Amino acid sequence: LNKDVETKKNYEIIRNASLSLLSSVNDILDFEKIEKNELELKSESFNPSILINQISNNWKTEAEKKGLQFILDMHYSIPAKVKGDPERFIQIINNTLSNAVKFTMEGTVKMKITCI
Repeated sequence: LNKDVETKKNYEIIRNASLSLLSSVNDILDFEKIEKNELELKSESFNPSILINQISNNWKTEAEKKGLQFILDMHYSIPAKVKGDPERFIQIINNTLSNAVKFTMEGTVKMKITCI
């Protein structure tokens, strides 16, 4: 049983590290596209609340590993459907939360989402 827990823990560490590395590589590639004015944005319908909850759950785990409290405060006015580029949306939320968790040494990381 302890082997299974240890294996699962190691898998999560490797998975998170590889996703982080992939995200960094994608950010660099996107930056190059921006520099060359070649970045194309998609226009798709997606549910921002679902994506925010999924991303936040991942970062909550990372925050808790550092001994931080993580709070997601999402206002009820967030629409169930928006049109935009879901990949860029995910990229922005991930980068924001990554920096928040990385540079918060103690206390709380709070992400407040409202509709303006």
